[in-house]
Amino acid sequence: MTRRGTPNRLLWAAGVGSLVWLADQPTVAGYQPLAQMFWDPGIWRLPLHDYAALSLSWVTATLFCHFVIFALQRSRARNQESAG
Repeated sequence: MTRRGTPNRLLWAAGVGSLVWLADQPTVAGYQPLAQMFWDPGIWRLPLHDYAALSLSWVTATLFCHFVIFALQRSRARNQESAG
């Protein structure tokens, strides 16, 4: 099914989902809202709704990447079964 030594699909999805999530953060001509939010007021003093919104958007990106990776792996497995 999966090759030995290949990392877990969920770990791949978390890594790719994090990159997608970071790339998807809105920016406006020199203004980085995510960096601004973490710098002032600081990550430990963010309002609860900001934590919830950031967490929910990260989970959504990770789950989407998980399903894409799963679909690609299933497609490759089916192609290998039909060829061999």
